[in-house]
Amino acid sequence: MRKYDLVVIGGGPGGYTAALEAQKLGAHVAIVEKKTHVGGICLNSGCIPTKTLLESAELYQKIKDSSALGIECKDAKPDIKKIIERSKDVINQLSTGLYALLKNKIDFIEGYGKISSDKYPFEVEVNNETISAENLIIATGARNRQIPSMPFDGKKILSCKDAMNMKSIPKSISIIGSGAIGMEFASFFNALDSNVTVFEMQDKILPFADEEVSIAAKNKFESLGIEFKLSTSINSCEIKNNQVVLNKNFESDVCLVAIGIQGNHENLGLENFPKIEIEGTFIKTNPLNETGEKGIYAIGDISSRTPWLAHKAIHEGIRCVHRIFNNTSIENNISERPIKDEDVPVCVYTIPQIAQIGLTEKQAIEKGHSVVIGKQNLKFNGKALTKNENEGFIKTIFDKDNQEFLGAHMFGKNVTELVHGFSILQNMEGLLWDIKNTIFPHPTLAESIHDAVSDAEAKLSK
Repeated sequence: MRKYDLVVIGGGPGGYTAALEAQKLGAHVAIVEKKTHVGGICLNSGCIPTKTLLESAELYQKIKDSSALGIECKDAKPDIKKIIERSKDVINQLSTGLYALLKNKIDFIEGYGKISSDKYPFEVEVNNETISAENLIIATGARNRQIPSMPFDGKKILSCKDAMNMKSIPKSISIIGSGAIGMEFASFFNALDSNVTVFEMQDKILPFADEEVSIAAKNKFESLGIEFKLSTSINSCEIKNNQVVLNKNFESDVCLVAIGIQGNHENLGLENFPKIEIEGTFIKTNPLNETGEKGIYAIGDISSRTPWLAHKAIHEGIRCVHRIFNNTSIENNISERPIKDEDVPVCVYTIPQIAQIGLTEKQAIEKGHSVVIGKQNLKFNGKALTKNENEGFIKTIFDKDNQEFLGAHMFGKNVTELVHGFSILQNMEGLLWDIKNTIFPHPTLAESIHDAVSDAEAKLSK
């Protein structure tokens, strides 16, 4: 029987990062995953392919708008087959490199892992082999959640993965859910000239977003032709005359269901561990990603702790490994520092984009802060004007009494490339002055960060 210090079940961003980090610390590590699944949803059917598709869609939109920059382009048209083919090429390049890296650094065991008993050291069955593990990290991820009355069929009722493999651009598409995934696909199909209608149960789009961002985004997307039906539940779905009919009166060529995810907790042998709880479809963990069973951790989309994002999973994996192997040499001992929701940046790659970190204005006030808000409209940013991409704003939130940074919220082209500045500020528990006293280059989009903070500073004395 092969024996390991750590076995990671699942090879997505959290899993492979944890395995490689443990190998750096000198541990004997194995990762269990199917070769075709290396990189998880993020690489194979999530983060990477959707952003690749959106890049093509945004270029097409820029071409349509190019006359504003003095360039006349006629007869441009999207080729959905080539767009999808390019996304698959990107996936293959990244997954091939990742697979080679894992094979060279650690023991890569292809297959599905199942914990075979409650023995310690833990025993994991993979195919017809049993391996032993002193510690386990479960990183099995999640899959698209379905509406029970609307099972995915890959033709009319689509999962996100189905939507990334379409053979033609639909004339019309209904999208159920206005979260990050739903809105990214809404932007994609809208840019490719589909008629897009988004259904949302709540009374605002992007329910997690700051109120000002949600309103601005809705107004912009509506101006681009996206229709919204808010405070609307889906009570019925039929296929009639080759059309998807929702609530008996709304028709579209296809319907994409983007209502979130459910965890892949099945067939892992967790029934052998009564102390491990399943919360909905996710493994319940504490802020340090520990399950109820000592030595077994859960990270990423399988953990009950939100938000479910690839970059959060990566850092959960790193922290778990340093905790398992008691590595306290890293500054501030990250193994003992839980990841809080407000520490995680959230990016939505719509056209235009949304990015945020920290508390929303409403959350900050509810937590008892007296807040000061600083804003900068991108129409005053020189670089944004040169690019004809000057719609949007940056909003910053600080505590009025001690100038502590509380949150930042952005809407506009390429703002996902700006949020990391605030991520650093959040991590260092920084103050308004840490940004105010920093020199930003000119002309750049990033200098609007400084302008927004300067706006907050000006309000402090009022």
